[in-house]
Amino acid sequence: MDITSEWNKVSDLAGEIDAKTVILFDSYFQLLLDKYLDILKRNYVKAFIECFPSGILLRQILNDKISIGRLVLDKRPTVVSLPSAEMKVLKEWDILLIKKSFIEVKPAVVFSREEKCGKVMVPDPELYILGKVGSDYVKRKCQEDANLVIAKDYRELPRAIKEATVDMGFMWAHDAVSWGLNLRVLEKGIIMEVGVIKGADEMSIKAFNLLLSEEMMEVTKSFDVKWIGK
Repeated sequence: MDITSEWNKVSDLAGEIDAKTVILFDSYFQLLLDKYLDILKRNYVKAFIECFPSGILLRQILNDKISIGRLVLDKRPTVVSLPSAEMKVLKEWDILLIKKSFIEVKPAVVFSREEKCGKVMVPDPELYILGKVGSDYVKRKCQEDANLVIAKDYRELPRAIKEATVDMGFMWAHDAVSWGLNLRVLEKGIIMEVGVIKGADEMSIKAFNLLLSEEMMEVTKSFDVKWIGK
């Protein structure tokens, strides 16, 4: 699967490329990534981390190679964190050793000047669960009054809102706050879970436990994200 675009950045990848512990995070985790990396380093855990939408990560878990330009990502994951619906699929495939709830992230409607059904941008629903949430919302609330624009990359949204090239869009609330955007948080959140793939080594188990640690709980709270961690 080739995901090359102007939006792909080195910041989607982190850690040490030769590490045996390979962690895949849905892109909701971007703002939390640096803090988690710091926790791993202080606990002597070497890990290679990818942060992409769950639709891409599921393909990689199914042994599809992910290409960005001339770079091919073909490392087998040992720890994954995805929306609960996708994690249920992995559980049904019987590839998870452990699975636990992690955090609840809230979608938000973001807008340039006022919340209205005009030109509305959502992340690609084929790749992002947030795109499915946004598309469903537009169908319910706007019906035929909206011009729906699909963003191939989530990072198109804040720029489009700031430049007012669209009237409204959908982002994770904690991201929208960091961008200083006008927003309204939607009531229903998305549960993100974390799991260990069968056959993972002890270092991967340690990385999993650190993700559910009290220290990580404080990190999530600092971004106003609801901790579940059970």
